[in-house]
Amino acid sequence: GDAFQMRDDVMGAFGDTSMTGKPVGGDLREGKPTPLLARAIASATTAQAKILEMVGSIDLSDEQVADIQQTIVDVGALDELESLIASNVASAIQAIESPAIAEAAQQPLIELAEFITNRSS
Repeated sequence: GDAFQMRDDVMGAFGDTSMTGKPVGGDLREGKPTPLLARAIASATTAQAKILEMVGSIDLSDEQVADIQQTIVDVGALDELESLIASNVASAIQAIESPAIAEAAQQPLIELAEFITNRSS
């Protein structure tokens, strides 16, 4: 569940409109408080924080969205969230592979966990 939501947050900030059906940077324009943005703000320098202060302006240009996206990457927030997603999926798979889950159900559940967290739309 958490990994799915974090993937959704990444897609809301970086998703391709043709894949997601949402405008590029839609969550950035709307100022949605996401773990991705929180990590970026926590790690930002003063100059980077000024760029991130633009988040929440519905009138952001594509260039400003790109600047915010680059700042999120530069501070390491995207990599950090991707690592957390991978860790959550690994934990879920480990739980699925336990004897408590019927062997016949394990592979479909693993595939579902991987699909929903690696999705791009």
